Amino acid sequence: MIRRFTEQREEFEKMLQSSSKATEEAAVKRASDLINPEIGSLGERLQDRINSIRLQADQAPIRIAEVHEQLTAHREGTEPLHARADAAAVRLDRLGVQSAELTRDTSNLGQNLRESVSELRHRLDQEKQGREALAAEWKGLLKEASGTAAAATRAAVERADDQAKKSNSVIKTWRAVC
Repeated sequence: MIRRFTEQREEFEKMLQSSSKATEEAAVKRASDLINPEIGSLGERLQDRINSIRLQADQAPIRIAEVHEQLTAHREGTEPLHARADAAAVRLDRLGVQSAELTRDTSNLGQNLRESVSELRHRLDQEKQGREALAAEWKGLLKEASGTAAAATRAAVERADDQAKKSNSVIKTWRAVC
């Protein structure tokens, strides 16, 4: 009987471990499946923005040199040249704003990632506590069942001893009568 309880307990522990492991793996996979596509698309967007900014930054010195040559060659037409320089400055400002937005977006995504990881850790901790509570409850029930089985065994042994004593006294009485 105790062996059966022990086997059931071991089987339950194995089932609990495999279930816990499967749940953890599923949670990690779900989190990975949710986060990886966003990180990949943000990485691609960031790389595209960086390449675009680099291309525009590489073109800016060339344009500045052209403006300088035109300025020296045409002192009289300075106003249109100033307008072009202002437009280039506006473009650079726009690039700065876009860069700041991209940095903010990246920061927000990083914060979202940290919050998601924190939430997942919290959920895993809750599941772990639930598993531990179940294990403690199972141990208590098993201990209680073991105690009940031991008490029943002791009672049966005591009854058997009483019956044996009664049988011995009846046999002695019968022998004494015969």
